[in-house]
Amino acid sequence: MYSFYLDMAVFDKLCSATKDNPMIENGGLLFAKFKPKKLIVTDVINAGPLSKRNKYEIILNKEELLTQALELTGNARYFVGTWHSHPPNASLQPSLMDLTTMKNIGKNLVNVYPPVFLIVKYVNNKLIFQAYSLNEKLEIIGIYFKNMSNLKISDLD
Repeated sequence: MYSFYLDMAVFDKLCSATKDNPMIENGGLLFAKFKPKKLIVTDVINAGPLSKRNKYEIILNKEELLTQALELTGNARYFVGTWHSHPPNASLQPSLMDLTTMKNIGKNLVNVYPPVFLIVKYVNNKLIFQAYSLNEKLEIIGIYFKNMSNLKISDLD
């Protein structure tokens, strides 16, 4: 089993991308570095202007994300999953569409490393989120991220 860590710079990027338009969904990709049995989310790509957003869904523009992703993967970062926002009055539980997306991504990743999916929302001037992953049977499981505000990557060895 892996321990999951979220770099504070990623948290700040997610907060910024969500609070500016809390009533429409936003999203993107998550990238991580690995240590033995540790997955450390170190970067996030936000959906660009070519993605389609509304109150109930975001449809990511794949070509736009791929261009950005190629820049990150050259820096020993690996695609590990997705993030997207829900409106403030919505739950952090995955929708049927979210579950389908998670399982489709998981079919390609679950045997390599645990995929990560974040659902975030901005409520009462703060970002809150719930994280999910998939086990070997492609079942959705909740995961807990450890805060890296007082840790250095070297402390995780």
